[in-house]
Amino acid sequence: MSKFKEIARKIVPASSKAVHRRFDLIEDKIKELQQMVSPIIANNSTSLNMQSESDMLYLMCKANEVMNIHKDTFSEYKNKFIGKKVVLVGSGPTLNYYKPIPDAIHIGVNGSYKKQGLHLDYLFIQDFDGEGKNRVFDVEEVKELDCKKFVGRYIKCITNKNMHAEERVIEYIGAKSYFVYDYYPGWIKYDIPINIEYYPVTDNSSTIFTTLNFALYGHPDEIYIVGCDCSYGNGIHFLPGDGLPMMMDLVKKNWEIMKKHISTYYDDIKVTSVNPIGLKGLFEDFYTNEFLESNMNN
Repeated sequence: MSKFKEIARKIVPASSKAVHRRFDLIEDKIKELQQMVSPIIANNSTSLNMQSESDMLYLMCKANEVMNIHKDTFSEYKNKFIGKKVVLVGSGPTLNYYKPIPDAIHIGVNGSYKKQGLHLDYLFIQDFDGEGKNRVFDVEEVKELDCKKFVGRYIKCITNKNMHAEERVIEYIGAKSYFVYDYYPGWIKYDIPINIEYYPVTDNSSTIFTTLNFALYGHPDEIYIVGCDCSYGNGIHFLPGDGLPMMMDLVKKNWEIMKKHISTYYDDIKVTSVNPIGLKGLFEDFYTNEFLESNMNN
């Protein structure tokens, strides 16, 4: 007797023959549906298992590649910034109101190197756009920069293939490569890697989070966040007409996640937002006189 009938017999008295007959009919229908569905499930399961095994093998091999490349790219920077100030340079409009902090290490993203009067010590590039249609940097310009350069690549390159830099180009501009977790629109990664020698870096919708991950790995005394407006009001880039659209609500959410990460693992690091708009109140806020005067006039 099937489990279905066994339960039915316990619930309905044996004398209720009509009811039991209905249970029999229901069970027959269930068997019929099972016979129809089983081949479909079996085929899909085989396909899914094959895909799962393929993905597993790929990621196992990729893990070795990530570790080998990251040890070469990042190992020298572990705790390198102790006792120092680090400035993360985004490309938002408020970058125009920033004057470089003396003796600070400046880490820029993508097209931030174009800011006049600003010398970057490090530059991180992602969303490479091999065709150059939406690129916010110039390959020849980056090649001539006097700074350490890093170019991010995706684990599986799920996004447009043109956003995945080729090794020959990375070598041509004198950069080192690293891997970031593949990014899906609206996707958030909550577990942020601490030892980036062994793990892909988390960008969480913006290259600025990659630089933050890198800066934390170097463990400075202070981190300043510059040009990270997180606002639609003033445009998207310090150079008019430049830059790529961003999902500001998602970026803000990820800043909140990073703040929690910092307070949990790096509570000895002081973090300051310079001329914050969308990030106002998240970290310690500092406004330059140039920014205040400009906004007073507006």
